Amino acid sequence: GGNMEVTILLWIHGLTTPALTLAFRFSNVFGLFPVCAAVVAAMVAFHLWRGEHRQALLWLVIGLVTAAVPGAIKHRVARPRPLLWPPIVHVSGFSFPSGHAVAGAALGLLLGIALAEALASIEPEASRKR
Repeated sequence: GGNMEVTILLWIHGLTTPALTLAFRFSNVFGLFPVCAAVVAAMVAFHLWRGEHRQALLWLVIGLVTAAVPGAIKHRVARPRPLLWPPIVHVSGFSFPSGHAVAGAALGLLLGIALAEALASIEPEASRKR
């Protein structure tokens, strides 16, 4: 099992370029806890401002679960990070599940839903103006 993982990781690492490294460093910021917490807080405040209490509660609950569950699972699984090369960003703790992946999946889905709802509310207004 582990040998296949190392083979795949080394293959991916072989595709590294300075541009991809820069893009990774930049995109890594969006998965950090303070950034995710700020997005959740902003969306909760936005929905409360609009009187959308269910959406605000959804953002709050998903945000809290996204912050708490990966850490709890990491300590239970206790899977060490594969250190095959020097890291390009600061990493600490265990590797599984990825907090960045969990945050991206959960918050990305909620942001996508929010965007779809915003676009759906704009389209009827645009068609009424015709």
